[in-house]
Amino acid sequence: MKRLLCILLALAMSAGLFTACGGGETITSGGGGPAVEATPEPTPEPYDANVLTGYEKTADYAEGQRITAVMVNNITQCRPQRGLSEADMLFEIKVEGGITRFMALFTGYNNIPDIGPIRSARDQFFRLVLPWQ
Repeated sequence: MKRLLCILLALAMSAGLFTACGGGETITSGGGGPAVEATPEPTPEPYDANVLTGYEKTADYAEGQRITAVMVNNITQCRPQRGLSEADMLFEIKVEGGITRFMALFTGYNNIPDIGPIRSARDQFFRLVLPWQ
């Protein structure tokens, strides 16, 4: 009885295998419209950014020049300062006695406006601009 049951089970499995894998007909989904071809993604152009601002370089970008840093006094007797709004990047750094100084960074030395009052640099200013050489 067990032998007969095993033979019937093997025949049923083989019959199911052969009928399930038959493949004469194709099944399509949807309205049967034209096939959509994949279009290749365009490769983006490399973004050439200003080293200080991150914005795209303009036509007057000083290519090949190092950045220029100018120290500006920030005590109340020296206000208002000139040229700080033209800087590409501006740092306010604490120095001795609780006073601060501005360090205005410009992309090129040809584009520096009238700026002042100018002060001396400290060690921490040089270390701050070291990544830009």
